[in-house]
Amino acid sequence: MAKQTSYDTGTADDSSIGYAAFLAGKIAITDMISIQGAINFADGASAYVYRSGSNFAGADAYVDGNGDLETIEAVGGALGATFGLGNGRSVNAGYGTAMSDLDDAVQSGAVAATTTEQNTSMYINYMWSPVDSVSMGVQFENLETESQGGADGDANRLMYIAQYNF
Repeated sequence: MAKQTSYDTGTADDSSIGYAAFLAGKIAITDMISIQGAINFADGASAYVYRSGSNFAGADAYVDGNGDLETIEAVGGALGATFGLGNGRSVNAGYGTAMSDLDDAVQSGAVAATTTEQNTSMYINYMWSPVDSVSMGVQFENLETESQGGADGDANRLMYIAQYNF
C-alpha cells in the first residue's frame, strides 16, 4: 500500500510517498490447535501498523530543520494461538508489539522524547458459547509502553464480554 503525505504552510511545502507491507498467516496444527501471526512494516504510513505510537497510530512523517518532510519507519508483529476445547469453548493467547523509529525525529527537535516509541500487548482469554446465539468470554491482558526517551509504563486489565447474535 502506498500513500502521499504533504504539508504546505504557504511559505514552505514538501511531500513524500509512504508505503506499508503486510504478511499474515494461519496454520492449523491439529483440528483443535491453530497458530496465527502477522508482521507489518511501514515507512511513512505508521497508521497501518496496529498500535504504533500513541492512541493507536504514530506519526507518518515530520518536518526537519531544513523544511524537508522525512518519513518515519514502524514495524509491528503479532503471534497468537487458539486451543479449541470442544463444545464451543476455546483458549486463546497472543503477543503483539509495534515500534516506531523516532531517533532522527527527536534529534531534529521535531518530535518530543516523551513520544511513544513502542507498545506491547500480551493476553490470554477463555471463550465459550453456553447456548446457541450466545458467546461469552473473559480476558486478562498486560500492556506495556515505552517512550523514545526511555520512560515506560504498564497496565493490566481484565475484561468480560457477553454477546447475543440476533
